[in-house]
Amino acid sequence: MNILSIASEELSAAKATLTALYNAANNDAEWLRRGQQLENLKRVKFQLNGRMTRAAGIAIISGPNFGMIKLSRKIFSDPRNAEGIEAELRNTIRHEIAHIAEPTDRKHGRAWKIAAKELSCTAEQYHEMAVTGKRRFDFQISCPRCDRNLGTLRNRVTVSRWMGNRLTNCCHVRPRATKV
Repeated sequence: MNILSIASEELSAAKATLTALYNAANNDAEWLRRGQQLENLKRVKFQLNGRMTRAAGIAIISGPNFGMIKLSRKIFSDPRNAEGIEAELRNTIRHEIAHIAEPTDRKHGRAWKIAAKELSCTAEQYHEMAVTGKRRFDFQISCPRCDRNLGTLRNRVTVSRWMGNRLTNCCHVRPRATKV
């Protein structure tokens, strides 16, 4: 299975779908939106990333690398994911192309879901493939008095910056950070 050739096929299919929707647009606003989507897809480039261990794909939707779609080499070459991997790959590519087509919807909101469904994506935020990476968050922040969970932070530097002189809302004491 050649990941990049499948990615090129999916990009061509997405362009064809959006071109058909552009040609069928029945008002100026729809026509302009479809035109912008097609312009955005002209900048799409694919890259296999060997460092991604949890995310199957990432779309860069701002800055000088706008249009770059990074796909996880580790997840898509993991033998535990062999069954149904091509369908998952195609869905991931469509998912990321939908982010490029609708860059104003940074998360997985209404505009992104519409674009994803138009591109025959399942419009799900998470995949179910086996991953090799560890959890992202390292520190659990909580109240030392009532043990209320206040969230999670990634690393020691972020924890020290976040905690600073902050007090908890519940008991008005300095929060504690526990390594998870």
